[in-house]
Amino acid sequence: MRPLRALRETFYFFMKKPTSSHKGITAKLLGVNVLICVAFGIVTVVVFFSFDHIRNGLKKIFTQEVAQIVGNAQIGRDLARVLADSNLVITGFYGKEKFLEDGAQRLTEGISALIEKSRDERLKASLEKYMQDVRYVLGQCETVNLFYRQIEALDQKSDAALTALRETVSETIFDLTLEGEDTSGLRQ
Repeated sequence: MRPLRALRETFYFFMKKPTSSHKGITAKLLGVNVLICVAFGIVTVVVFFSFDHIRNGLKKIFTQEVAQIVGNAQIGRDLARVLADSNLVITGFYGKEKFLEDGAQRLTEGISALIEKSRDERLKASLEKYMQDVRYVLGQCETVNLFYRQIEALDQKSDAALTALRETVSETIFDLTLEGEDTSGLRQ
């Protein structure tokens, strides 16, 4: 406020009616020109310092924001990789214990790394929930593989039993044929 008051007083000083000093119009115009130059100089200085302050503020903001944007982009790429890996493991696990085990380890490590990298609390909470869901689904996949192994073992046992039964029936038919007995009932 002080510079404005000084400017106003200077302006009034030069614009007063001539008294005993008999200032003429030339002196008044010169005074107004000086006053305008001073005002222009003050505005120039204020603009210069304002632009400098704005430039420094923008540098600071852009530095912080760009770093955050780069970090978010990296988290986005890592999240896309984890989601693709989840899809791959869940769709390709059937009957592949080693594949499921390796995939589960990769997923757990990837999600844990994302949780540690993230600064956003909502994203961390979502990733922790996703980790729980993935662990549950991977546990179900292990159960499916366990049943698959059991079914495969039963299938092998039933194949072996059927093969043994065929051999026994064939031997019995052969023995009965050698003895001359009727084997038509056994053939069916």
